[in-house]
Order: sequence, then C-alpha cells, then structure tokens
Amino acid sequence: MTDSITNQSVALDLGEVDARFGSIGEWIASQGLSNGDLMAVLHRTQAEFGYLDRGALGFVARALRLPLSRVYGVASFYHNFRLTPHGRHEIIVCTGTACHIAGATRLLEEAHCRAVGLKSVTVGSTRCLGPCGAAPVVVADGELLGGQTAESVSEIVARARHES
Repeated sequence: MTDSITNQSVALDLGEVDARFGSIGEWIASQGLSNGDLMAVLHRTQAEFGYLDRGALGFVARALRLPLSRVYGVASFYHNFRLTPHGRHEIIVCTGTACHIAGATRLLEEAHCRAVGLKSVTVGSTRCLGPCGAAPVVVADGELLGGQTAESVSEIVARARHES
C-alpha cells in the first residue's frame, strides 16, 4: 500500500508500508510530529504493537526522516524498548549493587533455567529498581517482590507456566 502523511504542511511519501502502521502514521500527522519526537513515536509504536520489530523501526525512520541507524540506536539503548516479542508473563531481576551482593545473579540464572522453552515467560534484568533494603528484588508481572530466593523465583516461573 502506498501511504503518505502530512507533517507541518510537508507531505512525506512513505512509499510501500505495512498497513499495520496506518494508525501510527495518522497519529504522527495529527500531532505534527517531527524528528525531535523520536522517543514519543517509539513509545507509541511499542504501546500499540508490544515491541519494535525491524518493520516498525523502518517505518518510524522513514516517517520522521531519520536514518534507521539512529532510530535503532535509540531503541536499543533504552532498556524500556523491546526489539523482540515478550511473553505474557514477565520476570525482571534487579542486578543493582545491593541486589547483586544479595544473590541476584543466582536468581537470574534460576529464572532463565526454569523459563527455557516457555514462550509465555520473558526473563530480563535491570540495573536498579530502588528498594535496595529489600534486596534481592524481582518484579513479576508488574509486582515488586523483595527478599527473593532461587526457590521463590522457581515458584514464580512455575505459576506463570501454570497460568499460560
């Protein structure tokens, strides 16, 4: 499909684009967004599709008239952007200093080991979640859990497996 959007009275010819990006293109045009709005466009695109695949990054680059390398660089730099699809359940292990000292590496290994082959569970890590006094900390499906052990992480993955 050939599509174009208008951005501050300048028509942007996007050429052949995937129809799934129509709503994002319409939003960019209606808001009068430009290349300075890259972060907002990436957030909106990820919110709509769950992650930023190559097609989405290419669309954003063309729509904002930016090099694909810049769009990819921003998307891959910031931890909140996802470049691959994630499972229905997400387990994030804090690996900040306090959590690391309290055994976060073991928790992360346990979570990865237990989640192997489960497409419904995504395991990840982050540098610091903040509640260092409760280390080691895990976020399971948005719920912050302090004082975690390898056994408790194993149970979290088991529950996620059962719910999927």
